[in-house]
Amino acid sequence: GRCIAYCQDRCSCVSFACRWRIRQECVSQQKKETWVAPPSPHQAMMAKIGRIEERLDALEKHVGLKGEQERELRESKAEVAEVRVAMQETLRKLAVREQELTETRYKVDNLTNQSEADRRKIKDLEEAKKRLEETVKDLEKQLQRREQKVKQLETELSAMKEELKTTQTQVKKTNARVKKFENQVKEQDEKMNDILRRIEHLSPRPPDSEPSSAPVTDRHLSGTLQLPPIKPPSNAKMNFPPLRK
Repeated sequence: GRCIAYCQDRCSCVSFACRWRIRQECVSQQKKETWVAPPSPHQAMMAKIGRIEERLDALEKHVGLKGEQERELRESKAEVAEVRVAMQETLRKLAVREQELTETRYKVDNLTNQSEADRRKIKDLEEAKKRLEETVKDLEKQLQRREQKVKQLETELSAMKEELKTTQTQVKKTNARVKKFENQVKEQDEKMNDILRRIEHLSPRPPDSEPSSAPVTDRHLSGTLQLPPIKPPSNAKMNFPPLRK
């Protein structure tokens, strides 16, 4: 665009430092084009760390973990935070080194009489940059391992939810069976009381005695009270409901 044409007018060399400096002058002074650098791999890694921290927070808020899982979640969050701090410090150092390297290259490209000390400084800065890049790679590997651990915790949490649903379903079925059994017991109790009332009604009483309101007990039926045999009418049937076991 306009900045490229402006750069060609100002500088005919192909030095990165020259092109970068003149482009910045074009952007800041001429105001002809807004130039935004694309996100670097390190910035993308910081964004990835932020997403993992958000997933850990959501996992902690969704279901309260207990015991070993809670401890592992706290350790994962602490390790991710340490990776973030280490990555920020590494990126800060790398930005400083890159700035120094850019400035040094600019001096080397534009000065005709460079000293040997400047050349050694460039070499040291390049080696330092390589070491920092290796450190960034190691931090990326640690972050991948933490991400796998988060996925494992999410899988275990899903299994716990399914087990909880199954347990709730079994509890509902058990409560329904207990209710049904209580109804059966109540029904049998009513039938037994009805049979006892019928037996009491058929028992002979003295002519002058009042009807006893006391319920018939096992003692009355065990032989202390001799009852004559009951003969039902010839045209009547005694139908008692069968007793359930």
